[in-house]
Amino acid sequence: MTNNIFDELTNRYDAWFEKHEFAYLTEVEVLRKLIPDNGRGLEVGVGTGKFAQALGIKEGADISEKMLELASGRGVVTTRAAAEALPYDKESFDYVLMMMAMCFVNDPAKSLTEASRILKPGGALIAGIIDKNSAMGREYQIKDSPFYKSATFFSPEELLSLLSSSGFGNFSIVQSLFGSYKDLNQIDRIESGYGRGGFIAVKATKK
Repeated sequence: MTNNIFDELTNRYDAWFEKHEFAYLTEVEVLRKLIPDNGRGLEVGVGTGKFAQALGIKEGADISEKMLELASGRGVVTTRAAAEALPYDKESFDYVLMMMAMCFVNDPAKSLTEASRILKPGGALIAGIIDKNSAMGREYQIKDSPFYKSATFFSPEELLSLLSSSGFGNFSIVQSLFGSYKDLNQIDRIESGYGRGGFIAVKATKK
């Protein structure tokens, strides 16, 4: 995961969630449909802790020190670590959230293998991505954002293939953000499946 830009522009990154409040709240509600109601959870790529705080996830890992400072202030127990090398015991979590983290990791397959390692048998991985084939995804790929210049975007099919190869199955998929996230003045509708929404989340079970 690249972290320099996230350390340098931490406050700018965090301000996006205030500026686009209903896009953020929509993504939270999509994830909430897939996050287990109880158990020990970890967000990998926790960033400033906005999603972990909203979803009641107590622990988070990231490599950006500045972002972890904000996440700690939001009540998250933080660990500085890359997704490819998590300093947690085998089979110690009931679920792992990777909200947009797949876009920024250096080795997506290794990151998923690590997530599988720390998950209990039957544990859940929840991954949120911007569908690269959606209008929103195409916009993100051409926009001049310092955060997304180095990002790798995925299609739902590519994400599902990676998850399958990493020992996950039993997929549940939810989508939202069907128009411009900039124009939202309320939480967007949420549907199952993919192919229509710009944001999708997949829940996958460790086999």
